[in-house]
Amino acid sequence: MEKNRKRERRRVPTNRGSDQSRDHVQETDLHHGAQPMQDWGRDDSTLSDTRGQNAQVSEDHAMRYEADTPELHGDLSVNQTMSPRMLYKVAREAQIAVNLAREETRILRRKYNDLLNETEDPEISSQQGPPKKQELMDVGSELQRKIKHTKQLGQKFLVTSMLWIHDPVNTFKTTRDDQYSPLGRFENIEQKIQGQISEIYANTPRELVGMIGQDWFVSAFRDGMQAQRSNGASRLRACGNTIFDCSAADLKTSEASLWNIEVLHADYSGKFDVNKVFLNPLLKVVLSCVIRGPGSIVAMKKGMPYEGARSTETLDVKWGLQHTTPGMVACAAILARWVLSPDSILKERGAQFGINWHEDFDNYLEYLEIGLGKRKGSVLTIFREWDRILFPHTTSGLRGPLNDEDREEAMKEAMDALNQDVEELPPSDQEHDDDGGVIREGNDLGPGESDNGLESEGEA
Repeated sequence: MEKNRKRERRRVPTNRGSDQSRDHVQETDLHHGAQPMQDWGRDDSTLSDTRGQNAQVSEDHAMRYEADTPELHGDLSVNQTMSPRMLYKVAREAQIAVNLAREETRILRRKYNDLLNETEDPEISSQQGPPKKQELMDVGSELQRKIKHTKQLGQKFLVTSMLWIHDPVNTFKTTRDDQYSPLGRFENIEQKIQGQISEIYANTPRELVGMIGQDWFVSAFRDGMQAQRSNGASRLRACGNTIFDCSAADLKTSEASLWNIEVLHADYSGKFDVNKVFLNPLLKVVLSCVIRGPGSIVAMKKGMPYEGARSTETLDVKWGLQHTTPGMVACAAILARWVLSPDSILKERGAQFGINWHEDFDNYLEYLEIGLGKRKGSVLTIFREWDRILFPHTTSGLRGPLNDEDREEAMKEAMDALNQDVEELPPSDQEHDDDGGVIREGNDLGPGESDNGLESEGEA
C-alpha cells in the first residue's frame, strides 16, 4: 500500500501539473473512452492495461476514419489518444485546407478588384457575355467623374446653402412635397428637411438629379460638405488675427449671445439693430477668405477688388457664384463667431461654451429667408451691400441687378448733351433713306430723268 501511495504521489505531478490540467485531461480522456482520472492511482499493471486499451481504441478510430472520410474531415482537432499515423493524416489534411483557403482568398481578391471597376449600368448588364476590360474601365472612369462632381456640389452647398444638414441620411431619400412653401420652412423638422432637399435638387445638375437618393451620391455629397467645413475652418482659424486685427489670445473670447454681438453689426451700439445687423464689413472678408483665399483679406479690408492669382482658380469661379445667397451670409456670421470662440473644432455644438452653432445658423438663415421673401427693406439692403462688394457686376442678385450710380449719371449727362446738340438738315440735292443714309446724289440721274425728276419727252 505504501509503495502504491508513493507511486501515486510521483505520477500525479509528472503527468499533470495542476488541477486545471487534470480536469481538462480527464474531460478529454472520458470523451474518447479513456479511464476516468480517479483510476490514475492504480498500480503499474492496471495502467499498462489501460494504455493497451487506449491504443486499441486509437487504432480502431484511425481505421474507421480512413474508411469513412476519403476526403477532408470536418474536425481537425488533436487529442492524446491519436496514433502517429493519425496525427500525420490530420496534419496533412490541415495543410490541404490551408492551401484551399489561400486559393479561395486569391480568387475572391481578384473578383473584388474586378467589381471595383463595375457599376450598375443597364447597358452593360444587358450585354451578352462579360464586359470587356476597356468598357469596365470607361464605366469606372465615368463613375469616378460623377463622384468628384458630387463632392464639389457638397462643398458648394455648404458655403451657399447650409453649414449642416438635419437628418442627413433621410434627407436625401425624402420625397419632395409639392405643397412645400419656403415661408414655412422653419416651422418643424419635417419642413426643414423639405427645405434642404428642395435646395439640394435646385443645386444639382440634371445629369445627377436621378441619383440623389443613391448611397454613393449621399456619401460623396456629405464627404464634400465635411471637407469644405474642415478646410474653411482651418483656413479662418489660421487667418483670424489678420482678419480681426487681434492676437491669437483675443480670438478665444466669443460672446454666447445670438444677436447682441459686435461682429454681426456695423457701428455696433451694444444691442441688436435691424438696420445694421449682418453689415459688419468683416463678415464679407470672412466669406472672401473662404471662396477666394487668404490673399483676398488685405485687398478686401482696403476696399480693393481681388481676382486671385493667375495660376489659381478661386472657388467662386470654379462654382460659378454670381451673387450673395442667404446661406452665404449666415455661414459667414457663424464662421466669424466661431473664429472668435475658444472652440477648436467646428461642430454643431461647441465643446467649450456649449453654443449650438447649428441652431444659431438656422436662426440666421430663417431671419434672412423670411426677410427676403417678404422684401423687408433692411434685409434687401444686406444683399445689396454684399453684392456691391463681393459681386459688383452681378445681374442676378436677390436684391435685383446692381446699379452703378456714377456710371448711370455719367451716361445720363452724355445723352442729355447729345439730345441738345443741333440737328443738321441734309442738302436738298440728296435723298436719304429712313436711317439717314444717302441714297443718291442730285446729279446722279437715271435714264430718261431730268433735273426736275420728270422723264424727257424724247425718252418716253
